[in-house]
Amino acid sequence: MNFMDVITLRLIFFVWICTFLYIVTTSIFKRIQENKHNTESWGQAMGLNALPGPRKYPIIGNAFQLPVPKYIMKTLFDWCRKYGPCFRITVFGIECVVISKPSMAQELEWIFEAEKGRCQTISKLLGRYALQSIVDSVVSIPDCYNDTDVDNFLSNFKRYTEITSYRILHPWLAVRFIWRFHPLSTQLNSAIAGLNKFAQTIIHMHIRKTNDKKNEVEQVENRSIISQMLNVNSSFKEIQTEVTTMLFAHESNTLSLLYFLLMLALHPEHQERCREEVDALFNEAQDHPDKVITFDDMSRLKYLERCLLESLRLLPPVFLFGRKLESPPRLENDVTLPIGTNVYVSPLVMHQDANSFPNPGIFNPDRFLPEECKKRHQYAYLPFSGGPRICLGMKSAILSIKILVAKILHSFEIFSEEKMENLRFQFTLTMSPEKEPTFVFIPRKNQQLNMNI
Repeated sequence: MNFMDVITLRLIFFVWICTFLYIVTTSIFKRIQENKHNTESWGQAMGLNALPGPRKYPIIGNAFQLPVPKYIMKTLFDWCRKYGPCFRITVFGIECVVISKPSMAQELEWIFEAEKGRCQTISKLLGRYALQSIVDSVVSIPDCYNDTDVDNFLSNFKRYTEITSYRILHPWLAVRFIWRFHPLSTQLNSAIAGLNKFAQTIIHMHIRKTNDKKNEVEQVENRSIISQMLNVNSSFKEIQTEVTTMLFAHESNTLSLLYFLLMLALHPEHQERCREEVDALFNEAQDHPDKVITFDDMSRLKYLERCLLESLRLLPPVFLFGRKLESPPRLENDVTLPIGTNVYVSPLVMHQDANSFPNPGIFNPDRFLPEECKKRHQYAYLPFSGGPRICLGMKSAILSIKILVAKILHSFEIFSEEKMENLRFQFTLTMSPEKEPTFVFIPRKNQQLNMNI
């Protein structure tokens, strides 16, 4: 290769690098300008400067201070301790405010309108249950899918959350030009296609079954999301969007079940009190073979529900939720947040506030006795968000969790060798365990589960 060839190659490489940097820089500044445009008055954003927060750098802000997934919960606690219950971070010109104080969260409410004896892991089984209970009770009618469909959905969803969380924690990947050439972009598209395929399968099967057996399923179909949307002539795409959104809720339900069973295994005295309550209900039903356990019967499991609420306090699967402001609220610290600011509320941090929950590290279900709930701020406990944007499936999720756990407690004793202080969590859109906890289920003697729920 002669001298001129070397010069030519270097020139081409230099031009390519300059073009790449130009495209990246243009994309970043375009996002910054869009963020400014969404602010009612850019000067109003100066109120954000009154908020504490980690040191930011030109253009990138705090982008490179975002930790890897397994350290994000620790970083969140560290920043809340260091900068207080309301602090600011900036990522490539996008302003974000993190709140961990109940009264501040309330001030934002009006803004948020927009195998036997063997140690085993159970998250896959819980994931199947959570997904199937959502589909069968809310989205569609039973038997609109098979086990292979469910397993494929769960596999695609796991990959989707892993890649999406990775992309969130590496904000430069939000630049479409960069992401288009990243090897994970193809995998993400494949996972999304798999998720959509499952939703499409359910919709097509629902339409076919309701047409074939219209009279038999009429009562059920009127309650399902798909039927209600078909009745108002929604498009297939609109129905698919709603179905996919509902299916995504299975992840938080799965983790809620996992953490609830773990808390019961780690606190056998509370597990036994729950079992006594469950046995009383189920034994009463067994004395009357024709009896069907109803919603009202399940609502009698008061102590079981308090234990569930306490497990969600200690380990909320949705540890951080956010909104983009459409109106400028004025917080109690006299800071006015501009329109377009991304605000994040952290239930994980608020649930550990000793002012609301004395001895917050102790598992104490009696925190949720009616008289105790009245003593604290109504926004101190937010496992399902709050206000107009509270999770619509909250009651359904609590009921499905109570049903499964009640069945398990009636038939098994639950043990685990895990230690609360050794548990580590990572960010995968939700707060998931870095290492899945293991359980031992010992069948109870002379206990058979033979009833309708």
